[in-house]
Amino acid sequence: MLAFLTNEMKTILNTIKDGLYLADERGVTLWLNDTSEQQLGYKREEIIGKSADQLEEAGVFTPSITKLVIEKKQSVSRVQASNGGQFLAVGRRIEMPQGDAYILVQVKDISETVRSSLRLEKAEELINQYWKQIQSLKISDRKNPNQLIGSSHKHQQTIDAIHQVAMFDATVLLQGETGVGKSKYAHEIHHRSLRKNEPFIQVNCGALPANLIESELFGYMRGASQVQILAEKLASLKKLVEELYSWMK
Repeated sequence: MLAFLTNEMKTILNTIKDGLYLADERGVTLWLNDTSEQQLGYKREEIIGKSADQLEEAGVFTPSITKLVIEKKQSVSRVQASNGGQFLAVGRRIEMPQGDAYILVQVKDISETVRSSLRLEKAEELINQYWKQIQSLKISDRKNPNQLIGSSHKHQQTIDAIHQVAMFDATVLLQGETGVGKSKYAHEIHHRSLRKNEPFIQVNCGALPANLIESELFGYMRGASQVQILAEKLASLKKLVEELYSWMK
């Protein structure tokens, strides 16, 4: 009946990595290659001679592509579940010159592709969550550009202290080495205080000459000699130039 399916042809078809399932036009299994055996989890002898209906009812594969090709009378492509895996099955009707017709189903294992797709979907979902969090932080940062971010216990204790201090109209002294973020904490106190809608003025006292800091911050005394003030500024400038010159030597 299958004169075209010689031993040589079977050997060749058994080297193909895709599963090949052959049935007659009534849906009765005629032959399947080695890959198809592995995909279905059954020996060839257990499958040959059984109809597509019987195999589908037994849960060998779902749905039966052979059955769909017979019903629709056209080629069919579906994802098929079998032996705990996911497969892309393409079935087509093949008419032979002598008048016989067969149903050939080519089955490709896409289990890893499906798993990769699921991993990709989860990764995309995670990226979207991170993106939303970043956008939320950006919006929050625009509202308060000096917002403090941290998760340690010490950081939380400092934030709690800032919230308590900011409620009172009192002078706050922040101490710490250069670069630890004292100005950031000062901004946060101002942001949490009743003066948050008023301007925050940051002054670097280290950049002001000692003999002029009072007048620069609070203004000149009425009646003060302009010549005296100018002399003080020139003296400070001279001292600065001398320090710069000695540094360059």
